[in-house]
Amino acid sequence: MKIIVIDNLTDIAVKGSAPRIALGADSALLRHNEPLFVDEDYRMRQSVIAPAVRIGRLGTHIPLKFAEKYIDAHTLFHLYMPPPGMDRSLWGASDRSFSPGLWLDGNIKAENTVDVCRRKLDQDCLESGTFTLDIDPEHVAAAVAAISNYATLKTGDVFVFTNPALSSEIDRNLQLGVSINSINVLDFRIK
Repeated sequence: MKIIVIDNLTDIAVKGSAPRIALGADSALLRHNEPLFVDEDYRMRQSVIAPAVRIGRLGTHIPLKFAEKYIDAHTLFHLYMPPPGMDRSLWGASDRSFSPGLWLDGNIKAENTVDVCRRKLDQDCLESGTFTLDIDPEHVAAAVAAISNYATLKTGDVFVFTNPALSSEIDRNLQLGVSINSINVLDFRIK
């Protein structure tokens, strides 16, 4: 299984640019809603909520017109990563970098309502907000087709898109709850 993190989604789809990716190790993936234990350098990282899709079948050199058929599910991921401007070269291999949400059938929609609630353990929300996360499903399909020209995509491979995404500072002793289009997909502790 590969975790493919893409930060230039629009450039791939509109300009035909080469994909800029980071590869995540499967050992960096937490189980769904497993607590995230942060290290002593956690203030040098940020909390990012990013859309993701999962590949449902084997494919290589996938034509753009068929790429969406290779996507079988979507969700939101929580990424524990360095902020922009800092060295991101190896963060995808770091343990605890990726927290997957509950997988929902099909490709992601163009407009998504994302609700986020950050709260201290066993308390009401400290911060909450509702955001619109716009992502073009055709751009997602273009990314899948582009990457399939470089690597064989296998069932279970995951694409995570860090632009667009929601980011904030990370802190210990929080419970983070996230829903997409009123479906709760993430609810885990940061310790």
